[in-house]
Amino acid sequence: MLDEEFISSTTDEMDIILFYVPRSYLESRGLNTDLMAGATMDNALACNSIRALVDLAFVLQQRDEDTQRGFIERAILELLTGVATEFTEGFILMDEVSASTRIQVLNIIDSNYSDPDISVDSIAKSLGFSRRQIYRFFEGRKVSIAKMIRERRVDRAELLLRLPIKKTVASVAEECGFGGPDQLARAFKARHSCSPLEYRSRTRRPSS
Repeated sequence: MLDEEFISSTTDEMDIILFYVPRSYLESRGLNTDLMAGATMDNALACNSIRALVDLAFVLQQRDEDTQRGFIERAILELLTGVATEFTEGFILMDEVSASTRIQVLNIIDSNYSDPDISVDSIAKSLGFSRRQIYRFFEGRKVSIAKMIRERRVDRAELLLRLPIKKTVASVAEECGFGGPDQLARAFKARHSCSPLEYRSRTRRPSS
């Protein structure tokens, strides 16, 4: 995260930037992080893109125009997730039907997380599987399907709370698919140990 501590140094003309990416973030995207233990992933195109985004974040910070840093942060995390996904796909020990279904489930979550009625049952029904079969496709994963949906909603809520135009907590909750502001508050308490309004005050500069 750009707001977390990172290390940047130059040794033998090599730039080194260390990012902290929560394991839970990758797992909420359906990745099996156990497959990444001790792994080295190399993707020159992604590295160049990430470096350009980091440079842009520094420029915005120096200009005191860092209201867009949340979007830059999200772009970096998604690029890193893409690299990790490509890497782990070669190690997924699933038959083709299981792997294909897992991808379909993740796509449905990404496209419909703002729907308050999305659930394991609705996903299973749309794919023509039973609830038990869907669970079996994700057996052994550390993050449940319900948590994947909740994490995507929190991701979206974070971006909305950082926007210069203030939205009420109730409207943010509704737009992200939460049942109400209380559910949104509990989700933020679990991730950030603060309320949505406290998160807004920490991460967004007041509009001029």
